[in-house]
Amino acid sequence: MPRSIPEPPFDLEALIPEFAGPARETILLYPRSGDPGVHESSMGGPLLWPAGEPWPYCTQSGHSI
Repeated sequence: MPRSIPEPPFDLEALIPEFAGPARETILLYPRSGDPGVHESSMGGPLLWPAGEPWPYCTQSGHSI
């Protein structure tokens, strides 16, 4: 379901003309908490990690675990 936000109550390009050139349309993500199954994405929910697979970590010197 697409969602939208209201227009700003002011004209940003008129207030800050330097923003007019690099301005682009963007997409806002609205993640929601969820309860994904084993074959679903974990975005917005718990991270699903195989029980038999160790959690990755960095072995580089100077990095904390």
